[in-house]
Amino acid sequence: MRFPFEPVAAAIMLSSTIFSATAAPAAAAQVTGTYDNPTVPVYGTDYSKHGQLSATSLVGHPIIGRDNKSGMLKVQTDQGVVLVRAAAVQTNLTAAPPAETSCVQIISGSVDESANSTNNLGSSCSGR
Repeated sequence: MRFPFEPVAAAIMLSSTIFSATAAPAAAAQVTGTYDNPTVPVYGTDYSKHGQLSATSLVGHPIIGRDNKSGMLKVQTDQGVVLVRAAAVQTNLTAAPPAETSCVQIISGSVDESANSTNNLGSSCSGR
């Protein structure tokens, strides 16, 4: 026996699938500010200091990656690719969520009995 709403349900499911597949892409990573500093120290891709670059020369420019050796951000500017310290600029980058764990209970960290304190770090994880 067929139900009269089957074609409607199929059409709704199909249209929601198409809509989610054509959703707007995420914004490209870019420099959004410089913490009220008029200039930012910049470095070349060879890690040599290239002096200061004005904030207006960085804001709105794309971040094309992160340097594996130094951890600095690679920013494409009108003068070419420069490296900047991540702490020197504001960006629209989001941090990755923490890795999932199967930890059931985090056991307390080490205790300094002479000072009667702990570092509050879980030293081990017990799972089931």
